[in-house]
Amino acid sequence: MRNLHVWKHRTEGGVKREVRAHLFAGVWKIEAKASDEEVWTTYSKPLMEDLLALRGKLSDKYRRSRIPREHLTAVERTIRALGGSWEE
Repeated sequence: MRNLHVWKHRTEGGVKREVRAHLFAGVWKIEAKASDEEVWTTYSKPLMEDLLALRGKLSDKYRRSRIPREHLTAVERTIRALGGSWEE
């Protein structure tokens, strides 16, 4: 599925965290689960850290022609709406 994006990283405490982002109707649904948690957490207001990581992943995928430009602009619009910014 081209509009599901998944990545993993370690938190500052050393816990592995998996994040899933899904684009539906122009809105990003982001959920995450740490390795020490049982259930996924769905964010009504995504964390800026997750949105910036998603933007980086989408930028790479867009450069390789793996996703349409609309996916990248949708996450950029969300970041701006929440008062964030990114560096190219």
